[in-house]
Amino acid sequence: KQWYQRRVPITAGEAASDCSQPKFVEYTGMSAVVEYKCGACAANTEATCESCTGAAEACNTVKETADDFKCKNYEYSATDKKFNAAADSTVCKRLKATKIMCNMPGTKATDAYKVKMAGCGPCTAEDKKNELCAECDTADCTKASSATALAALLLPLIASLYTLL
Repeated sequence: KQWYQRRVPITAGEAASDCSQPKFVEYTGMSAVVEYKCGACAANTEATCESCTGAAEACNTVKETADDFKCKNYEYSATDKKFNAAADSTVCKRLKATKIMCNMPGTKATDAYKVKMAGCGPCTAEDKKNELCAECDTADCTKASSATALAALLLPLIASLYTLL
């Protein structure tokens, strides 16, 4: 027998129809509690395990990752009445094709707003639309991307001009 990936015995030329592996969650990383193996995921492990069907060599492979990066996490201070960046940044994990993206409280975020994924990854579409969340595309950033800031400035201006004309 030869060993495939991590501790999975495969007989040479053997085709496995169902395989399972740790699930990679963007900006969070690989699940540590699931191993690569032949056979389907155990029941109730959808959040940590991912199944694939096909030859083990083709479907049950280690996902290629890019370098980790850091994002600021924010907490609301009742004393200061504003969001402050935490002293330590959050380490964010990503796949090779995933771009760096951080999120932070937007201009209309209230004390009830909770920063998503400790600052790693993009805003939800709803939070971004409601200006509860802002994004930046550089590591450890503390200001929204210029394109996002520009759009937030220009869209209301364009809407006003449209209604006037």
